[in-house]
Amino acid sequence: MNQTSNFHLTDEDKVRYLEQIDKIDLRIIPHLIRNLPDKLENLLRRPDINSIEESLIRDVTKLIFVLENIESISEKLAKKIAFSLTYFLEEEDEIPDSIPDIGLLDDAVVVHWIVDDIMSNHPEYFES
Repeated sequence: MNQTSNFHLTDEDKVRYLEQIDKIDLRIIPHLIRNLPDKLENLLRRPDINSIEESLIRDVTKLIFVLENIESISEKLAKKIAFSLTYFLEEEDEIPDSIPDIGLLDDAVVVHWIVDDIMSNHPEYFES
């Protein structure tokens, strides 16, 4: 069971995020792909990584895989992925990443929300 399953987005959060997703410009994707490895590497270098952060790394990696390898994804799904990866890269989001132990909790919940959506609607994207 993913540790983020203990935490949930509120319906209000989902509505707000879906509005933001609709506004995503997909031209941001190359920027995301260039910048994600640095943040992931910084996380992996930490000696005190917790299980939520481990799950976050796995989920971000899944989303990168879908963006880079699945040519048939819809624009809507690409926007969802781009939104969640942008959220992950943002240091000063709802819970600033610099707060020990919980700084990446919101990132993990947002990213996992999109991974769950993909797994529910397109499980074949993760089968290989």
